[in-house]
Order: sequence, then C-alpha cells, then structure tokens
Amino acid sequence: MHAHDHPRLTGTRLRWITRGAAALLLLTVVGWVLLFQGFLDLHVYRTGGLAWRTGAGLYTPAFAAMVPGMPLPFTYPPFAAILFAPVELLPWHVAKFAVSLASAATLALTTTLTARRLLANRAAANALGMSVAALWALFEPARQTIGFGQINLILMALVTADCLLPRTRWPRGLLVGVAAAIKLTPAVFVLLFLLRRQYRAAATAVASFAACGLAALLLAPADSAQYWLHTLFDPGRIGGLAYAFNQNIQAILVRLFPENTLLWAVLAAAVMALAAVAARRARDDVTALLAIAAGGLLASPVSWSHHWVWVLPAAVVVLVRAPRWSPVLLVFAVGPHSWLPQTHDLEMHWTWWQHLLGSSYVLVSVAALVIMAGNSPSPRIVEQLGRRSRPSRSGDTGGPGSGTARPVASGETEDVIDTVR
Repeated sequence: MHAHDHPRLTGTRLRWITRGAAALLLLTVVGWVLLFQGFLDLHVYRTGGLAWRTGAGLYTPAFAAMVPGMPLPFTYPPFAAILFAPVELLPWHVAKFAVSLASAATLALTTTLTARRLLANRAAANALGMSVAALWALFEPARQTIGFGQINLILMALVTADCLLPRTRWPRGLLVGVAAAIKLTPAVFVLLFLLRRQYRAAATAVASFAACGLAALLLAPADSAQYWLHTLFDPGRIGGLAYAFNQNIQAILVRLFPENTLLWAVLAAAVMALAAVAARRARDDVTALLAIAAGGLLASPVSWSHHWVWVLPAAVVVLVRAPRWSPVLLVFAVGPHSWLPQTHDLEMHWTWWQHLLGSSYVLVSVAALVIMAGNSPSPRIVEQLGRRSRPSRSGDTGGPGSGTARPVASGETEDVIDTVR
C-alpha cells in the first residue's frame, strides 16, 4: 500500500506507530533502570554537586574517595557541578529515573527532529524518529549511556536543537555554548556555524560558553581556577587512553605507538579537515552536523564508546538516504571492542585482527567521512555558502536550521513508511 493511496489510513497507522514506539521507549528505559545497578557516572555527578555545595573541592584527591562504588575524579568544568547540585538533593532512586527519563526524552527529540529535517511527511518522520529512539537498547553507546547515568543524550539534544531547528526562540548558538560549558567537547560544533557562515551563531556560542564559565567563576572561584589553570592540562585526569572503550585516533596510536603526541596532533588536524570537507559537501544540514560530530569524536583524545550516541541520528539518516548501508549499523550494536581483552594494558598486546575489531567505531567513521568528502557538493549547500540569507528570529544567517536540508518529497516516503510499519 502506497502512502498516497490511503493518506488518512496511512497517517493513522503512522500515528499509532509513533505512540507504540514512545511506549516502548518508556518501558525499556524504566525496565533498564530497575534491572541495572550501575549508574557509576551519575554517582560522580551527584558527588560533584555535593562537593560544590559543601565546598569540599572538585579536583582534589579527596573527591574520588567521596564517590560511592568506585573512586573516580570529577573531570567536567565547575559549571557542570553547579548544575548537578539539584540532582544530588534528590533521593538516589529518584535521581536514577529522572536522569534516565530525561535522556530518553531528549533522544526522542533528537531522532524525531533529524527525521523531520529529512522527510516532508511529518507523520512518517515522527514514526521513524520515535522508532529509532525506541530501539536505543540495540546500540552499544546508548546502552552504556543509560547504564552509566551519563548525560551524552541530553547534550546531543541541546546541540541538535540549536543546529537543526528551522527557527529558535533563543539566539542560535546559545545551546551549543551551554553544552560546551558542561562538557567542553560540544565546542567543536562552532566549526559547523563557521562553515555555514553563521558568524553570529558562532559568536553567540562563544559568548554563551564564556558567560557560563564566568558564572562558575563567581560561584566556585577556587574550583574554577584549579580546573582552567591546572586540571584541564593534566593528561592523567581522564583515565587510560589505551582502554578498549576509548574509540578515537589517539587510542589507536597509544595501543600501537605509545610515544605519539606529534603524530596524534597531525592526524587529529587531518581528520577535522576531512570532517569539514564532508560537512561542506553534505546533501543536507543533518549530514553536515553528523560529519562534524564524527570529526570531533575521532580527534578528541578521549571518546569513550558511550560518547558515540550520535550513531542514533545517523541511523535515521542511513534509513532515509542509504538504507542499503544499514547493516553497517550492526558495528554499533555489537560494540566489538567490548568483547576483546581489556584493562591492565591488555590492549597493548592485541593481535592485528583484534586491533581492527577494537577500532571498529573509528574505522567505520573515517570511511564514512571519506565517502562524504568525496561526494560532489550539494547545489543547495553551495548556494547557501555563497550568499548570506535573511536573518531569522534567532539571528542566524542560513545554514543549519535555515532550510538547507532537502526533505524527501511525499512520493519518496514510501520506503520509509515501509521501514517503520
């Protein structure tokens, strides 16, 4: 049955798919929280809020001893600890559900917004986006994020909303700056604004980041000074770079060539240049966003596998644009690195085939960037980059969120509708 044959019936079916997927998303996340006893990173977040509230010090050796379960340091900027303070005041089980449900809701926002930027049929977009979100447990990065009580899905939604919404009620760039003030790595998306010549959005992101940092300096002066002057530059603050769950260029080099600082710097710059080319040649603003996300993950010295939650909106793009490549997503379902010898530097002794499997996220992402960079530039993107469009209410000047994505026309949605039925 084609979408245009029975539009009312098809729309009804798609709405029921959306509702069913939303229910499945809720049930699976609640079930995961009830069955899983980890949430180690949530313990760190709550301890960070407690340390800031009591003046115990975020970056002292004593902090790790305060963390229940496992002694771990606080590695985020002080601004993050201030935001975590209300979470620390909640009872433990309430906090687990609150963070997990917030992650589920923001994941649904990300995948649905991604689908809406690609599909003209709103009902099909909602059904596809919610269905991908509901299948979160099939993706290792999402399983790790929910299981650790991480905030990756929340930060991803902040960036996605800032970059992809056609119009925003806030100055575009504001949420990217806030996300970067919480975890630094989202700062890479300023590059996307610059590539799109959204200079006002880029400046807004920088100003937002600086304002959050200034607020933290006023509220946590000692911790801010310690972080920005010392902790940030401590290479040992994050953990073992060779660890199997570290999926980036640096991790591969550490496992093969322990002394690699210069080589890593060169390759990190090269992969970001590749991501920039891929973003400029992308067919739509969604793919451009994902190219920069992949580049940032690859170039960062630390990209734990749970940071790779960008594979979920990428799955939406694959299902719409290139469904024949969907089997590649199995790499992110299996998480091959998790099945290999690990910890205690066992990764340093992997065989050649273990190195290949253990670097699967990196290899797949580099290959995707190479393919995207080799594409002919989209005429729409070329036109967008060659002129400045009318500023929107959010003050941007085109690019992501300004209509550069070409939604699939209603006649082209049949395959997508078949996918989500």
